Amino acid sequence: MTIEINEEQWNMLKNNSLNAYIDELIVHCNESYPYLEIKSGQNGLKEALKIAVEKAKNKGFDQRGPVQFYIDLQILFGTEFQTDPQYSWIKTILDNNVNIGQIEKTTLLYHEVTQYLNAVHGEQDEYLKASIIKFQNINIEHLNVQWNTYESNIYSLLKSLFPQKYRFIQQNDIKKLIQFSVEKSNQYHIENANKSAFLVLTMFLLGHEFDQDIFLPNLNARLFKQYYFDTDSFIMELERQVKDYLKSLLQ
Repeated sequence: MTIEINEEQWNMLKNNSLNAYIDELIVHCNESYPYLEIKSGQNGLKEALKIAVEKAKNKGFDQRGPVQFYIDLQILFGTEFQTDPQYSWIKTILDNNVNIGQIEKTTLLYHEVTQYLNAVHGEQDEYLKASIIKFQNINIEHLNVQWNTYESNIYSLLKSLFPQKYRFIQQNDIKKLIQFSVEKSNQYHIENANKSAFLVLTMFLLGHEFDQDIFLPNLNARLFKQYYFDTDSFIMELERQVKDYLKSLLQ
């Protein structure tokens, strides 16, 4: 006898399957990135993971292993990493291998990402943690950035903050990141060069669209709307939230 399943029942089965997979991903995140649930709460993390799964699917990853790996990339490099000039090498790999399967693509990416993390973050994340400690000690007013020497000032700051990462990124991509930061400064009505520089440093560590990142709810642009015409308050709140988040990565 044939069992017939109507659309409502089929959708329920799909939702149950997705929810079970999300539960698996939460276990994975709590093992690898315990700070996420601490910052977002379980419900917040669950909703972020649902969006992350959809993002992976939209990029051609719909099998369990590849989806989990693509979500790892979103957590490590920012959910918009594919348009971030800091990670143009990932986009190049994906663009150059559009005709291979997602398992093969994931294997190829895994090899390259592992090499990157060892070289840039350090085998025990020692380089990343050192850069976070430097960031925690930043005094925005003492950054000594001027608009007429802005680009060269930013190069120096980025190199000093995280030299391993700076060396890995091509100069042209660093320049693109700086251009993005100027656009974001304009978006938030930031006119002070030191405050704009702090924005670049935040993008350097958290991704060029950190304020759109589904895993950084406390840094979402919507929360900063109240400060759009009060840049001093905006930067103070941004500094507090970013440093608080990065502190959790050290624990």
